[in-house]
Amino acid sequence: MIEKFKQFRFEFDKQKEEYSKIKGDITEENKYVLLDEINKESIWNYFQLSIEILFDLASDSEKYLEYLDSVFLKVKGDMASGPFFEMLIKVGKEKQEVAIKLYYIIQNKSNNIDLKIISGLILGGYSFYNEGLLKDLIKRNLEYPTKNTILKAILVKYEKEILPTEVKECLNKTMLSHDERILTELMNLYLSFYKNEKSYFYEKIKSLAERKIISVNRLLFWKTIGIKLDKEHILELIELYKNSEETIINDMMYPLIDYPDEIEKISKLFIYWINKDLEFKVQHFDWAIQELVKKNEKFIDYFLDNFEKVKTEKLDYKYIFPRIFEKMASQNVEFASRELMEKKIFDKDPKLYYELVSKIIGIIYKDQDKKKAFNLFFPLAKKIEEISENKDFINENKKTFDELVNKNNFDELINYINGLLEQLRFRIIDFEFNEIDESLKEFSELDKIIKHKLKELYNKKRYSPLFWLGSQQRDKELKKAYLNEIENFLSYSKNISNERNKDNRTSLIRGLENEDKFWDDFSEIIFTNKFIFLEENLNSILEPKIPNKNNNADLYIKLNNKNVFFEIKNSKGDRSLHLDNGAVTINNKVDKILKEKSSQFYSLESFEEMKKGIRNDLYFIVVDASSSVIDEYMIANSFFGTLTYQFYRNNETGETTKPELIRKDDAIAKDKQIVSGLIYFKKQLVNLDGKVKFILVGDIILNPYAVNQPTVEEIKKLKEIIF
Repeated sequence: MIEKFKQFRFEFDKQKEEYSKIKGDITEENKYVLLDEINKESIWNYFQLSIEILFDLASDSEKYLEYLDSVFLKVKGDMASGPFFEMLIKVGKEKQEVAIKLYYIIQNKSNNIDLKIISGLILGGYSFYNEGLLKDLIKRNLEYPTKNTILKAILVKYEKEILPTEVKECLNKTMLSHDERILTELMNLYLSFYKNEKSYFYEKIKSLAERKIISVNRLLFWKTIGIKLDKEHILELIELYKNSEETIINDMMYPLIDYPDEIEKISKLFIYWINKDLEFKVQHFDWAIQELVKKNEKFIDYFLDNFEKVKTEKLDYKYIFPRIFEKMASQNVEFASRELMEKKIFDKDPKLYYELVSKIIGIIYKDQDKKKAFNLFFPLAKKIEEISENKDFINENKKTFDELVNKNNFDELINYINGLLEQLRFRIIDFEFNEIDESLKEFSELDKIIKHKLKELYNKKRYSPLFWLGSQQRDKELKKAYLNEIENFLSYSKNISNERNKDNRTSLIRGLENEDKFWDDFSEIIFTNKFIFLEENLNSILEPKIPNKNNNADLYIKLNNKNVFFEIKNSKGDRSLHLDNGAVTINNKVDKILKEKSSQFYSLESFEEMKKGIRNDLYFIVVDASSSVIDEYMIANSFFGTLTYQFYRNNETGETTKPELIRKDDAIAKDKQIVSGLIYFKKQLVNLDGKVKFILVGDIILNPYAVNQPTVEEIKKLKEIIF
């Protein structure tokens, strides 16, 4: 039977049309067979068809009751169940003799209380033909669930009328009930009748809401999605019950977004909830704020004018407002940027201003239209550059700024400004140079090469990370561990050759006032120290020339007669890891590193020599993940394919299988066959024999697609050295 309708799956109007053509030729028995086939496949595939059949079959037989109950159990609580309820009303209106019998058999024989309640729709429809039974029941003092059944019938019978006095008296008595289930049904009725007598039923709604019953008030605010109360009424209700449970406040979000012109009232509500620490407890809080800004950008204005009021008992606005601003600005970043400048937030609170500009940068960074993004970003960038020029120990460079602006180099300009912002936000500038100078004397090799340069930087009010490392009133052991690594490198590397710089100290000196470069260099230092400190001679070379290339790697060793090259990356220095407010557009950061560093290693000549077995070189990419979101799962995705769930769907039945974990065929390493593997590590501070020092913890992940792969013994040896 179902075969005739398979071409109309989910096409409910066509199901109804087709059934109307052939229903006269289908026996009652076959209609039940058709219902069985629908239930076996999926009622949602043929929902309208099943409704039409149920209407046709309507009777007071126990068989029909069984089928009606079965369908109701499947659609109960679903927002798409409206046609089922309409069918029950239609039975009451158009099949009066069957309707009253069906109503009684449901009341007397069904074990499904919800079906008993919903049978009130049949009674309501029947009452258009004969209202005697309903009037009689209205006079009675009934309890749950019969009272709910009568309320359903009243809803159907009087939804489009002014209520008779006796019905209003019945509802007033019902208000005296203490049964939450009855009162919830009563609220549903009041909301439905509101449009007929707004003032009268608003007072009833408000009076019932005063009982502060969770299910009743949840229904009140949730139901207003479809039943619109007048603006002054719904806003008054929300104001009255703004201290409700979190679930009820969440339901308030839906009606609120319909009134974007009420900026002050609604903004005050949101600020009140934020200050009550409900920002993360109300599920749709962020969504509602963003929807309001979409409809009226002036909400951003109000919040900027009142940022000092956004605070909880424990947290100041400095910690809370930036996140709220980010959510709002994401909906209209152009307006938010302009208002941020015009409101002179910098004059009121510079630190907050830096945070807000940082949020704007993260949003702009995602814009694919770079010309538009540049024009939008430039006024903010200019302001940050001007501020930085007048701040001590902020390493701005006006020449660099002007060059980037003149070239419209958005990517580098946003990176440059973000660097200034990080300095403005986090830089501690109350350095005592004498203390720094004294602390560094302990490290003779380091002190010897940086003493003069550091003094020069201090006098020019230019920052160096060594100012932080030398200020040892706090975190003394940690800072000494850093300085020890640098000191050891300078000592051990004296006799190690370097194929780029004559002096191994050159890079360190150049990076003294460039914070990113300094920490990049430190990642290279701490990794390199593991090899050059060994008594065993591994023929180490610093910054070795890469075969058949015009560039250099970071480290070379000889292992089992194989040339091993290492390229070391500090992922913290990667713009994509700290812009975009954490929502980086690159799905896997390791992919980006693999692409960049494999290109640095790759030459066609070397690759061909590898494939022919002429060259047995090993190339490793090393990632310092100490300050990064990179983990072993990202690395595994890059090397073996993204881990994901796979479902199989039966096209006949529409059913899906249980999910299976698989790896997608998207491993970036497949195309990076010159890379032998990836080494990742994190620094860990430990106390060994009374000496505080860094150790490295991590692992070596081999590239299964690499042409040249290390042996088990070689991997074991590398792990012993590094970890």
